[in-house]
Amino acid sequence: VSQSRYELKASQVNGLLQQFEEFGVNTDWLRKYLDSESGKDEYAKRIGISVDTWKSCLYAVFMGGGGGEGGAVFHYLVEECNDDMELAAEKLNLFLSEVKELRVGIKQWHKKLWDHAMKKSKRVPFGGRYWTNPTGKSVCLDELEYEYGAGALRKLAAFVLQGQEAAFIHHLTILGKEYGYRVVANEHDGL
Repeated sequence: VSQSRYELKASQVNGLLQQFEEFGVNTDWLRKYLDSESGKDEYAKRIGISVDTWKSCLYAVFMGGGGGEGGAVFHYLVEECNDDMELAAEKLNLFLSEVKELRVGIKQWHKKLWDHAMKKSKRVPFGGRYWTNPTGKSVCLDELEYEYGAGALRKLAAFVLQGQEAAFIHHLTILGKEYGYRVVANEHDGL
């Protein structure tokens, strides 16, 4: 039996692109990134970091991770720079320069996503407002807001993007019967 390993290229970036389009947020940065032949390699090289660190930093931005010292992005860069705080701070400035336009879009998307979720949520008696992602999993928006305050936007973004990816992978698995392939394992961040 032949086995192949497939990877969805830039699944999180494409998922975010869909979200930006759905909510009317400027997609120029994402399209430029996706249209670049070497994408993540090119961006990582310009900053002088590994591709894995670039992806970690980029995904942290998707979820609303802070760009300042002490934030998730800085944490990844400190690790990349072997705890050299000065070098990490230099890399942070380069990274933030690369994603400046994207961060503006992320802030707009987070706000629009939250407003949409609140508007479309279902109120459960004595249980708060619930919103469901594409996998059918629900989250209590009131609990997010209470537990995380301003961080609720980041949690909701992760819930949506990871749910979107999980639903897509699940659908690919189901289509295997129709198209003659058998999935023996699924590995993805969305789970």
